[in-house]
Amino acid sequence: MKNLVKTLVLLFVVSTLSITTLSAKTPPAISTTQDLSKAIKTVIDYPMIEENDALTTSVDVLFKIDFDGHIKVLKADGCDKYCKKVIKSLERLNIVEEKMYGRYFSQTITFELIK
Repeated sequence: MKNLVKTLVLLFVVSTLSITTLSAKTPPAISTTQDLSKAIKTVIDYPMIEENDALTTSVDVLFKIDFDGHIKVLKADGCDKYCKKVIKSLERLNIVEEKMYGRYFSQTITFELIK
């Protein structure tokens, strides 16, 4: 009976860890411009909404993909709090397609409060 309980507890712990690991926001491998746009939407972290925040705000970002496949943000215009979140989020992405290396991209990311 003790072995059964231990086995069930172990199974529960392993399944919980698996679900937690799978549900984490893992940046996808990016090989096309379309993949990049989808990945940006997926990986963006949203800041905490405060009382004085606007209902809609945008962040204009200019970035370059370096020759290691990492994104280097060159310029971010918008609310400081949102810019910081966008920059941190973009730096987590990794580009695997070498033909995208060295290219510049401009993206506008809009945050909209939905009530």
